[in-house]
Amino acid sequence: MTDKPDIPKRLASKIRAVQAKVEDRCRNVSGSTFNYEQDRAELDEFEADPEGYARRRYGNHGVDSYPVQTRIGRIREKVAYHSTRGEIRLQRIKDAVAELERVEQEVLAEVASMRPSAGRVPWPKPVPAAAQLLREHRRELDQIVEKARLDREKDDAEWAEFVRQEEEENRIRREIEDAELKEMFSKMSPTARAEWKRRIQAIVDGIRTGRYGLHNIGDLINEVNK
Repeated sequence: MTDKPDIPKRLASKIRAVQAKVEDRCRNVSGSTFNYEQDRAELDEFEADPEGYARRRYGNHGVDSYPVQTRIGRIREKVAYHSTRGEIRLQRIKDAVAELERVEQEVLAEVASMRPSAGRVPWPKPVPAAAQLLREHRRELDQIVEKARLDREKDDAEWAEFVRQEEEENRIRREIEDAELKEMFSKMSPTARAEWKRRIQAIVDGIRTGRYGLHNIGDLINEVNK
């Protein structure tokens, strides 16, 4: 195709408006298809193992619970709706591409009949073919999902490391406390050890019966360690 001529700004704006329509409709199809695939995958997960689905995603809520049934009902509706809209959305892309071709021909014809004038701008840069736009928009969505997955894995790994460190600190603290307790016991007479155990057991029994609570447990322990 030969180079397109420079054209008045109003005609360039007219072409860009239709180009934007083509891109918007391609983006709409990419997004709708992506959402459909996500919904379809979740519905397949439910249908393959309803109880497992409910347990993984809703914890204590069973398969027949309101949250699970409401969620699955909505997904079924969305999947069914998409199946009736796929061809319509693709046709809207074709219509927008045809409109762009028609507008460009009209602009060429109008410019050819005009006298040369100042203030013209370059012909708008052409948009990629619809198929390429669909691929590019889908790739963008896949990249967003992949980034979210990597961020989630990073967060999970950081949390796992935090838990590991906390457990290690608790283990070391328990070892120190056990060593201190053993040392304390070693310095006690048999009578003192028996009395210490008796006081501890009294606290345990008091907590079980409700006689003692968290508000005074610290004081009780201090009394034991005197």
